Amino acid sequence: MHIAKNFKPTLYTILILLLSLMFVAVPSPWRHHTIVHAQSLRTVEDKSKDTPTTATKQTANAETKRNEDSLDVKLALGEQSPWTKYVTIYMTVTAKDHPIKALRINVDAPKQISGNVKPRGDLPLAQGESRTYTIKIKPAEAGTFNIAFEAIEWTTSTNYTSSKNYAFTFDNNLLLVPRTPKYGQNLAIKYAILAVAGILAMFALLIAGKIGLRKLKAFMAPPNV
Repeated sequence: MHIAKNFKPTLYTILILLLSLMFVAVPSPWRHHTIVHAQSLRTVEDKSKDTPTTATKQTANAETKRNEDSLDVKLALGEQSPWTKYVTIYMTVTAKDHPIKALRINVDAPKQISGNVKPRGDLPLAQGESRTYTIKIKPAEAGTFNIAFEAIEWTTSTNYTSSKNYAFTFDNNLLLVPRTPKYGQNLAIKYAILAVAGILAMFALLIAGKIGLRKLKAFMAPPNV
């Protein structure tokens, strides 16, 4: 107790305590990354070693080759809907050199992009087989957004990822720049449908008005004596 009463923390001691608390409080940047490219992960591991062995280099090269040869990813841009502003992307994945036991599709998009961008899959894919996924995206604001379309081969040890990146630019009207080929045609069809619907609504109102007027006149007419 006598020692505790006479204890006076120095500036150096306080600084050490603050630095320790900051180190504990800062979150690790890897905690939120559940899907990691095999090549990126291998590069980080190799850099942390001063003298990588031949076996490590051979393992890295083998994983890189498998990552490149496992899956082939192709993207095809569809149309933007004039009704909902959603843009359709067709993502085709092909198993190249061996069958895939568990395939997962992931779309890594900024928070300003909405749509069916959640991970999906865990389905097998035979060697040489292709599967096409329909992905729809929509921006919440104007700008250019880089989106990664990822095909992941899930294994018990390492996940191998093949991806394609695409930059989408949207104007202040949330329209894709440049416009998709049939957007003008689809927009004209939209206006035609709205015009026909407006004309039909006007006719319906006129007919309903005439019927209502006749009933009102019959109701207001004096009874026959």
